[in-house]
Amino acid sequence: MADVDPWDEWDDVLGGLDPDTDAHLYEVAIDREMTLEIGLAARCHVGLDQVLHLTAATLTGTTMSPGASTSTLITRIERAITDRPLLGPSTNAKAREALSAARLANQHRNRVLHDQWMAVFDDDGPRLERIKTDVPGQNISPTRETLRSIASVSEELSAVYYRIFGIFFFAKLSEGLSPSEVESECETALSLISGVHES
Repeated sequence: MADVDPWDEWDDVLGGLDPDTDAHLYEVAIDREMTLEIGLAARCHVGLDQVLHLTAATLTGTTMSPGASTSTLITRIERAITDRPLLGPSTNAKAREALSAARLANQHRNRVLHDQWMAVFDDDGPRLERIKTDVPGQNISPTRETLRSIASVSEELSAVYYRIFGIFFFAKLSEGLSPSEVESECETALSLISGVHES
């Protein structure tokens, strides 16, 4: 972190402010940008939960409580594909990888949304600090973070959204197909599950 100019990451945010007359607004601008990124992570997470609900309902034929946690939804889908495996030689393995990625993205989202963040501007320049975590027994010293560390969580949540959507899409498309038809008829769904669209 010492080799990185702390101003570079904040150029777009602070570039329009005049250091002579607007320096008192720097921390406000940093805080606003941080808050926008945390809000985007929250919105992306809502999308993930919606597609998990849809997928669980499609695979099991029953809806889960609207308040079901992300972890509970993922577990329910994992159980559903164990009880009734998806067609194709490696579809279940790919679906499990997508579900594991969703579980990890949810953990990262929890840290962004539930830890305490602070925008700072001082002699060391602009930055974010993670000043408290809600994980029991894990009191941390203020940790310098980048805006990118928060923004990457939204990207991760969006990527797993499409992978879970691929499971839903596959379940719908593969209904009534023979195992030999699955590969050609469900190619797009399989690509989504694998995360191929991300590249």
